[in-house]
Amino acid sequence: MVSSRLKTITMTFAVALMMTGLVSVILLGTQPGNAEMILQDISIPVTKDAGFQNYSLSMSSVSGGTLVLFTPNNLGTMTTYGLFVIAIGTISLDRRDQERSKSLREQIHDWISENPGVHLREIQRCIGCAMGALQYHIHQLVDDGYIISIKNGNTKHFFKSGFSEDGQVLLLTAIMRNPTVQSIISKCSSNDRITQAELSRSLSLDKSLVSYYISHLLKADILETIRVFGREKPLVLNEWASTTIIGLGLLAQ
Repeated sequence: MVSSRLKTITMTFAVALMMTGLVSVILLGTQPGNAEMILQDISIPVTKDAGFQNYSLSMSSVSGGTLVLFTPNNLGTMTTYGLFVIAIGTISLDRRDQERSKSLREQIHDWISENPGVHLREIQRCIGCAMGALQYHIHQLVDDGYIISIKNGNTKHFFKSGFSEDGQVLLLTAIMRNPTVQSIISKCSSNDRITQAELSRSLSLDKSLVSYYISHLLKADILETIRVFGREKPLVLNEWASTTIIGLGLLAQ
């Protein structure tokens, strides 16, 4: 019979290994003269199919490792309950990786929900994860319908699903994340009319940079020009854009 001391040593060793995260431990019990095995799963799914009726050393493949069954033929007559099953491999590590991945996906979803219009690089900077992992989880979130995306030039911007069905609103929200665009639109919203030259002076921005952004804002129908005499045409914020900015609090970001 297996001595109490051996059972204690075996139990201590197995539990210690389990706590390292490198193994999983399963309690295996039998009744003398009865071939039926009782399995109690501590860390991985297992069924009675994992048991072996011939009471010999056996191995079975499991997720992330190998299940090794030490049965009476190897350790003498088994008492009513004994701890003789150890799954060696990366089961616990795999599970930790899955939990970490799930947590990362939730972080990405939450960040997009709280920061509508955010783009990929911005998410990576703020969350601090690998680009490959970020792209994988965003792809899954899009496929599952949790988030949507729009393209502005070569950049993709992401939103929580249901944020808006209006493409103009999505585009405005996305480009308003750019600090330079925010400062231009803020000036336009606080002035009845303002010229590009005035924007350049008041914001201390190069005229060419102001011209670049203004051309995009005019194309997106966010700004419009007023016809007046002279070379420069004053700019005003379009009414729909003004209403959207106020309604979504976009200047408060």
